Amino acid sequence: RERERSMFARHLSGTRGLLLSGEKGKGAGKSVLLRLLSSFAPSVTEVVQVTSPALSSSSSSSSSSSISGGLQYTFLRAPREAQGPLSHVDVDVLSKEAGKVGVNLNPISVSAFTGRRVHGHSGSGGGKIALLREPFTPSSASSYTEATPLEKIFVKVEGDAILLDPAYVRGEKLQVADIYDVETGEITSVHNTELKELLESLGFCLSFQGEVGKLHTQSSNEVLMVAPTAFEFNESCAEDNHFMSQVSQEEGKEGARSIVLQEYSGLYDMLTKQVGVKVHLFRHNESHGTPDACFPNNWFSTHSELGHRTLVTYPLKSPNRRLERRPDILDYIQTVKNYDRVINFEEYEKDSKFFEGTGCLVLDRANKIAYTALSERCHLDVAEKWCEEMEYNKLVPFHSVDEQNHPVYHTNVLMAVGTSVAVVCTDCVTISKERNALVDSLAKTHEIVSISYDQMSQFCGNVLEVVDRRGLPAMVMSTAAYNGFTRDQRKVLRSHLAGGIHHAPIDTLEHIGGGGVRCTLAEVF
Repeated sequence: RERERSMFARHLSGTRGLLLSGEKGKGAGKSVLLRLLSSFAPSVTEVVQVTSPALSSSSSSSSSSSISGGLQYTFLRAPREAQGPLSHVDVDVLSKEAGKVGVNLNPISVSAFTGRRVHGHSGSGGGKIALLREPFTPSSASSYTEATPLEKIFVKVEGDAILLDPAYVRGEKLQVADIYDVETGEITSVHNTELKELLESLGFCLSFQGEVGKLHTQSSNEVLMVAPTAFEFNESCAEDNHFMSQVSQEEGKEGARSIVLQEYSGLYDMLTKQVGVKVHLFRHNESHGTPDACFPNNWFSTHSELGHRTLVTYPLKSPNRRLERRPDILDYIQTVKNYDRVINFEEYEKDSKFFEGTGCLVLDRANKIAYTALSERCHLDVAEKWCEEMEYNKLVPFHSVDEQNHPVYHTNVLMAVGTSVAVVCTDCVTISKERNALVDSLAKTHEIVSISYDQMSQFCGNVLEVVDRRGLPAMVMSTAAYNGFTRDQRKVLRSHLAGGIHHAPIDTLEHIGGGGVRCTLAEVF
C-alpha cells in the first residue's frame, strides 16, 4: 500500500484532474481514491469520468467520427499556459504555474457520467483527456478559480442524457475542448472543438436548461422570408405608416435596394447561423408589383394551437400588397406542412374591413389571447371573427397613437409577446380603460418591459421570440432596436430568454420600409 501510495504521489504531483478507470465493482472505490488523493495530491481539483461502453451489434457503424470509440474521456479544466491548444500535457508545468501565482485551489469536485461508444477508430491506450478552455474569460492572476467549475456546466447526467447550462455552449462562456492521449499526453487530431459538438460526436443525448417543451406553441424555429429583391418605397402604404421615409435622391431606387439587400443578407445570416432558425426563403420580381413583399407576415399566418394545423390568409388595405398572396408560396407551404384547415379572410376587402395578419395580431398563443391595436389596417369586426374561428379565449382591442398623435398602423410595432416576457409601449394607449385592460392582461402571464415613444420609433416593439437550434427561446431584433433598449431592459429580457438576444442592422429597410425585423418574419408552425 505504501509503495502504491508513493507511486500515485509521484505520478500525480501537480495534476489538476484524474481519470478514474475500471469496470464497476472492480478496483479501488472512488471514495477511497479521493480520500487518498486529498493527502498526497491536493492539486487535483476536478474529476469527470466518461465511460463509453460498446453499442449493441445491431448499431450502425457508418459514423466517420475521428474520436476513438470504446474509450474513457476525462474532462479537465485547461492549465494556465493553455492560451490555445497545447501540443502536449506537461504536469510539471501545471504544478509550477499553480505555485508561481499562489493559487488557492478549490476542493476536489467530482462529476461522473456514462456515454455511448462512438464508432470510428478502435483506439488504443488508456483513454483520452479533454482539456476545456474558456477562450473569452478575462485573464488575471486568479484564472484558475475564474474558470467555470465543471459541475456548473454539466447540470444533470442520467446515462446517455446530459443536461447542460446553455450559457456555456456559446457566447462569452463558450467551452472549447482539446483531446489528449492519456498515456503520451500528446494532443490528438481532435482539438479546438466546441463542447456541444464534442459531446454530440461521443453519442450523448443533449438537452439544455430552459428548453421549451415539445408542445410549446408560443414560438417557432421556422419562418418564411421574402428577400427584398424588388423592394422600393411603397407610396400607397406611406399614407398611414409614419415610420416610412422617402428614398433620398443620392441613393435612388437601385442604390437603396442594393443596400437593403446587403442588410437583409446579414439578417438571414444572423437567423440561420447564429440562432439556428430554419428559413423558407423566397424572392420577388418587379413584375410582381409588390414593393413590400419582404413583409410577408401581413398576408398569412400559421397555427398549431388547436391541436391541428391551420393556415390563415388576410385582407390587406393597399391594393399592391394584396398581390403578395402568391399561389406559389401558398402551394409550397401547404405541400411541406400539409395544413388540415385553411381560413380565408380576403372577402372582407370588398367591405374595406382590413386585418393585416400578425401585423395587427400580437398573439399570446400559449394562453390564446389576441392583442390588437385598432386602426385602418385592423378592423374590430374581423378581429372578433378571427378569435371566434381560432377559438381564442380573449381579444384585447385598444386604440393607439404615436408621439405626433397619429394612429399606430400595426400592433407589432408597439408590442411583442414572448413565452414569459412582453414588450409594450403603454404610452401609445391613451385611453386609460384600454391601457389598464392591456397591462392587466399581460401582467397575469408575463413580465412587462415598458418602452417609450422614442424606443418604439427605434423598433424596440418590433421584435420576435423564436426557438433556437437547441430548442431554447431567443429574441431577434434589429441592431437599432437592440441599442434602443436600456441595459436593465436587456437584462430583464435575457432572464426570460435562455437562447439570448440576437440582432442585425437593417437601418435602411426600417427607414424606407417602415418595418423592423419582426415584420420580415412570417412564423411557420
